[in-house]
Amino acid sequence: MFWQVAGTLALALWFGGGVVAGFIAPQAAFGVLADRAQAGSIAGIVLGRYAGIAVISGLVYVATWFFSRLSPRPFRKRSLMVVGAALLVIAFSQWYVSPQVAALRTQMATVGVTPDLQSRFDSFHTLSVILFGVQWLLAGTALVLHALRGQQSFQTGSR
Repeated sequence: MFWQVAGTLALALWFGGGVVAGFIAPQAAFGVLADRAQAGSIAGIVLGRYAGIAVISGLVYVATWFFSRLSPRPFRKRSLMVVGAALLVIAFSQWYVSPQVAALRTQMATVGVTPDLQSRFDSFHTLSVILFGVQWLLAGTALVLHALRGQQSFQTGSR
């Protein structure tokens, strides 16, 4: 039961953190700050820190999944596969897409905004937003699968 609760908390932190980092904080930054570049930088920092929380939450979930194998009610593998897919999406986003966005932002600040730079920035930014949505939805899916498994185990008292 402990591992089920720990796994649920890890996934809930991941999913709930995504609501704040992806929807609330950027809207607040763009709503309050007149400088869009500064608001974008703040949103980028928030999303970067959220990615760290998401990775830690995902790894905690993976650990709880493995430790649950020692308990009488282990988790099902579906939620683990969904978490693995979400972690891969985050890794690609953080180690490839985000550095591209940051480099283009720096380049535009240094040499000015050209149509080519703006187009490349917009493309990578759009990809970043899509990847955020995909990993966030995968985290939510894992949370639902995990919660359903916990409910089923609780009701049946079975593995």
